Amino acid sequence: MAHTPDPTNEEYLYRNNGCEYHHDCLSCPFERCIEEMSSAEVRAINIKRKNEELNKRLKDLHKDGNTLSQIVNVISKERGHSTLNNTYRDLKKAGITPKAHNKP
Repeated sequence: MAHTPDPTNEEYLYRNNGCEYHHDCLSCPFERCIEEMSSAEVRAINIKRKNEELNKRLKDLHKDGNTLSQIVNVISKERGHSTLNNTYRDLKKAGITPKAHNKP
């Protein structure tokens, strides 16, 4: 019977170079290695991460007292494109109801 190397054995050679998602394989937060996932799984992770980053940014802008038009302007500059409808939809997904305008 052939001997299969045990990856938990200290004598087993492995790369611990990390990847674009984490600097160190041994402390990686993912349950499975990203390099072993299908492209669809990686794409889903990227979409989720981008949505989380956008939600955090929108919440920060809203918490700072920005109006809807100010938030649209900031997001448009940061993302290269954004419309009022897209930004409003993203705000609703993030659970935010923005002010329409500043009151004097």
